[in-house]
Amino acid sequence: MAVESSSLDEMEVLRGMLSVPKFNDFMSPDEFEAVMIPLMTDNTNNLRQNGRIENRFNSEGYLLPQCIARFNDATYRYTYHVYRLGIRPDHVGHSLQELSSLSRSDDVQRRNMALNTLANILKIDRTGVYKRVIELPIGQIFFVLKFNLDDDTPSILIAAIRALRNLVYFPIGEICLDKMACSGMGIIQPVMSIDDAMEDDDTLDDEQLAEINLTKCLIRTGTLERIRYIVNIVKPKMEIIVNCIEILIRLARDSKFVVDKILECEGLMSSLIRYFLPTMESVGLDNSCPDWYYSPLPQMIKLLRVLSARSRNIAANLLEEYDLLNTMIPYLDEGNFFQNDTNLQVECLRYWTLVLHYEFPMDAYR
Repeated sequence: MAVESSSLDEMEVLRGMLSVPKFNDFMSPDEFEAVMIPLMTDNTNNLRQNGRIENRFNSEGYLLPQCIARFNDATYRYTYHVYRLGIRPDHVGHSLQELSSLSRSDDVQRRNMALNTLANILKIDRTGVYKRVIELPIGQIFFVLKFNLDDDTPSILIAAIRALRNLVYFPIGEICLDKMACSGMGIIQPVMSIDDAMEDDDTLDDEQLAEINLTKCLIRTGTLERIRYIVNIVKPKMEIIVNCIEILIRLARDSKFVVDKILECEGLMSSLIRYFLPTMESVGLDNSCPDWYYSPLPQMIKLLRVLSARSRNIAANLLEEYDLLNTMIPYLDEGNFFQNDTNLQVECLRYWTLVLHYEFPMDAYR
């Protein structure tokens, strides 16, 4: 009885399939379909170059599985955003070599795509996703970004800064250090320098220095001057300004040589403090600047805190030159006037904690 019941069920299924419109369009074992042949072949060998499988990424920075675009017909094309823009159109995504080539293209759109893809790759890599999976050539990527930082096209410059921020800045580490600021040891900031030499090593060229000490290479290749140019001339959107400040925060955690270069860069700190740590009287006075200029940023106060934590002399010079405490008092009283007011007030209190630790005269602020 069970066998007869099963046969009846199969007949019902077959009858249902035959009643479907265009049933003849289904794959038939009686017909030769050339389009199915590539699906049954092994293309692994075609993926290898010089005995190694190249890593390919999509536009969001994620590593793609090893595969080849087997069909040329429009019906079967892949829908990846960067498909058919690379040097090898039969492969999906892009390799790092292709992104490096595209970042030097005469087409601005392709350069932007390459730089934004590199920025996304670096962002994911900094979270540890690619640890023990792939090793990115940091030195080579830096010089790709350096080439584009020398371009005056605003869109190219902005994309390059975003990628550079993801190259040098470690968000997870910064979050941990911010959490430590609430502890008794929070005023002590770690120094992340590779060497403590107080001068540049002229015996090394830029490529060698980038492999040994990337932060010193950033200083040598004029990164501070490009950030100053972006802040004062390009005046990009707020996200890029924050990226610039975060690059400086990472540099401020390096050796005293790098910290001195930041403080000695003419017009850099004064411009940042004027625009992003303004007094209440200067808010909204300059109509030539975007709306987000002359607005206080928590990242700017953090930069000052990291710099001041390096030594008492640096903290005293910054306090005296820019009158920081008088500037920050209104941020605590009228924080609701500003965006991100909670983070702003938290950073103000962290900075004041550092100032109190140095035992500067505080009678006027009691």
